[in-house]
Amino acid sequence: MKTVLELRKCLETLGGYNIERTGLTGDRLVVLILLITIAYTSSIVMGEEIKQKGVTCYVGRVKEAGRRERRHSAFYIGSRGKDWLKSVDFYADIVDELMKLSPEKKIYYARGKKAVTLIRYTS
Repeated sequence: MKTVLELRKCLETLGGYNIERTGLTGDRLVVLILLITIAYTSSIVMGEEIKQKGVTCYVGRVKEAGRRERRHSAFYIGSRGKDWLKSVDFYADIVDELMKLSPEKKIYYARGKKAVTLIRYTS
């Protein structure tokens, strides 16, 4: 229920999708809202899967000990997960070169590679 309220808030706010400014009505407005809903749902599902696999810390900041509410929603984690995978691919050669300079960090690199594999299978 909370994600429906988050989507509604996002649709209504100026920081959201600015649907009012599109000037769309009727069927075209329905198609636009349907498209946004599909994209939003896709990101939420991916975010939930990333959380279940326990690799959220690679995509975004995790909840701190003194914080009452979670830092990021499933939508945020899902949409950032896709961006994170793109950056991993883009910087792969540079990271490989840097790993040659710090072989003692290979265990952390291996953990990151495992996270990449897990996240890649969610998308």
